[in-house]
Amino acid sequence: MKALDPIDLISAHRWKRATLATYALSASFYEAVVVEALLRQGVNEIAVLSDSLGLRMALKEHGAVRIGREYSLNPIEVSKGFFHPKLIVLEGEDEIHALIGSANITFGGWSANLECIDHVDTVTSPTAMTGLADFFEALAIADRCAHEIGEHCIGVAARIRAAVGATAPGEVVRVVHSLGPGIAPVLVEEAQLLGGATSLTCVSPYWDAVATDRLARDLGLDRYFAHAPVRRVPAPAGLDWPRSSKLAHPVCVKNLVDEEGQDRDLHAKLFEVTCRQGRLILCGSANATSAGLFGDETQGNIEVCTLRIDRAGQPWVHIPTSAPGAPTTIASDDAAEEQVGVLVASHSGVGIEGRILTSWHRAIAEATIHFGRRDISLGSVGVSSDRRFIIPLDLMEDELSLEGRIQLSLVAGDEKAEGFVSVPDFNRVRARAGGALSSMLAALKQLQTPDDVLAILEFFRSNPGAFRSRNSFGGRWAATSGTAPADPVIITDLVGKSAGKRPDEANDCFDQTNRDELAWQRLMARLLASIAKARPQADEIEDDEDPAEAATRKRANNARSKLDMRFPGFFHELSQQINDDGMFMGVLRMTQFVSITTGQDYSSFLERLVQIALQGDFGAGVKEAAACCTVYLAAKAGDKVSIATARSRLLSLGIDPAEPISQDAALPGLLEVIAPSSDLPDILSAIASCRTIHEEIRALEAGLSIGQIPIGLDSLTSFESWPKLKRQLDRKPLRRVYFVERPRRSCPKCNMELLHDAKTQLARHGVCEANCHGFILARNSA
Repeated sequence: MKALDPIDLISAHRWKRATLATYALSASFYEAVVVEALLRQGVNEIAVLSDSLGLRMALKEHGAVRIGREYSLNPIEVSKGFFHPKLIVLEGEDEIHALIGSANITFGGWSANLECIDHVDTVTSPTAMTGLADFFEALAIADRCAHEIGEHCIGVAARIRAAVGATAPGEVVRVVHSLGPGIAPVLVEEAQLLGGATSLTCVSPYWDAVATDRLARDLGLDRYFAHAPVRRVPAPAGLDWPRSSKLAHPVCVKNLVDEEGQDRDLHAKLFEVTCRQGRLILCGSANATSAGLFGDETQGNIEVCTLRIDRAGQPWVHIPTSAPGAPTTIASDDAAEEQVGVLVASHSGVGIEGRILTSWHRAIAEATIHFGRRDISLGSVGVSSDRRFIIPLDLMEDELSLEGRIQLSLVAGDEKAEGFVSVPDFNRVRARAGGALSSMLAALKQLQTPDDVLAILEFFRSNPGAFRSRNSFGGRWAATSGTAPADPVIITDLVGKSAGKRPDEANDCFDQTNRDELAWQRLMARLLASIAKARPQADEIEDDEDPAEAATRKRANNARSKLDMRFPGFFHELSQQINDDGMFMGVLRMTQFVSITTGQDYSSFLERLVQIALQGDFGAGVKEAAACCTVYLAAKAGDKVSIATARSRLLSLGIDPAEPISQDAALPGLLEVIAPSSDLPDILSAIASCRTIHEEIRALEAGLSIGQIPIGLDSLTSFESWPKLKRQLDRKPLRRVYFVERPRRSCPKCNMELLHDAKTQLARHGVCEANCHGFILARNSA
């Protein structure tokens, strides 16, 4: 038998979606191996369907932190049986592939055990894939399966049907499942079409002699061959091999004991029926038990298998042997253990809504969420007669960090149900963020590297609209009050009042598109807020002889060099697009982010942003941010002219220079880069106490009208061309000095356009020297 590793198929193609089904689940193994492989191949929607046992196992694995975000875990509670399929459906752009077999999503299933697996796809085996679509459609509406993934199943089935080509008679493989007549009846029917059965060979880790005897007799046989494995997984007492059957003959199937089969515990489920005109091979999740082989829409396990029709192949080779000895290790009976109830929950428009899948009798329960290392009591929650509940919560402050998991428990008397809270918007958020998502997560945790900053920079270059978050940027100058902030998680006025309408009924316009956009806007707002709080990473002691550290330093230095080269172009491109508050704040925050990462002084870029703020119609948040930049630029220059210019700009922005600046107004880390030795309190005091250059110009004009040059012209006298200006002021009456109302682009005497440097000086400092007719002084700013 040819070996097939599921990871090989995952790695062979770029996929869009993945749906996996399992009975048991090792969530930590799944996240470390399978999820990583899927994400590397571009999968942006991953759903796991598991029996309730799989969810209960995951609840105990606190190291599994991606549940509900990078993949959804969807428990299925089956009455009179278990959800038992083991399959993977991988959806690409134009074709869909499936792996159907015996392996649960556990380390044993994917690595240690001897498992069986079959590969089908919409191109080479359309009949089989149509049968798989039938299974998903049946699962969506099955009366004895309690779940909340019906819509997902219908979607998978529809995409499979759209992808399959025309089916043709004589196809050699089909998919059979137990949400219909059952596995065994189909096997018997197909055997009759091949002229009738002549032998039956069963390979299974778990047995029920009643079931295999019944299958043999239905096939018209008076005996069957039961594989006796070299090694086997532990089985419940009495279910490891059909010792009580008078029809079972022990053999070793040669293919299963050759090479790797010698060293692996058998968990494969395989059945071969040789017939007069060929043979049938059943491969999948069904054990040699009544629940596996004879389960149907009313009872037994939910199973999925492939059935291959081989008209010319050679039957398996049997090696005579004796019945295996009694097992020394007995598996515990999970079904016999007292189990905590299972629930499913997800974020809706106004909070958490969900359903208890298992038995529940109380109308009121106490709810608790477990998030990170916190346990937060949500108080009393109403549970409806169909076991549904709604908990009105605001979206959690840390939820869109897109990491960690949220676990919810409901308790009422001796009843308890647990499950995970999924974030259905996550996949769409991840799709929009693309490869920059991991860098965004690092920035949210203030753990960004130069590589992360570069990735975020390139993301915003390609998606400038992401700067325009709906969340307002709070004022940075307002003093903080002494009151404690409200709990960011709980809307205390609403907790416990969860009767009434579903969120979509309460607000018809809040559809999935709006919810997706809200999730995206919140992520962008949090990212920009994190960028604004970024600080330079602390220098660590370097080990020059450590190759790993040397490689890390080299990569960081390369990323810094790329940032230095790319950021000027980025700034020029996006600064030209600034026409609202969000865009302004986004460009400013990225300037700050790159500056503190690279240690580069981008004062000229801050100057450009201040000019944009002075000339545009922006809100208070932008004006306050521009005021911070103005103060920082004055701190960098440190001279009296810059101090006076800063005062003038603050007044033009509507900011009172005498008002103290809250620490909330700072752009962390930026001042340390552009003016590392400055004393900010002294700069602020100087700005508050000085006169602006325009105030001094007006005083000078008034003094000249009475023949005096007033004292206290600190800014003007600090002007580098003051000596030349002073000589002109002393000349009477032919002085070459002209006073204008506001900065202008041409000489007031001859109307010749000023040189660029002169226009810049006049706009920034209120005074310039024109080559044609001397000095121009503006009474007011632009």
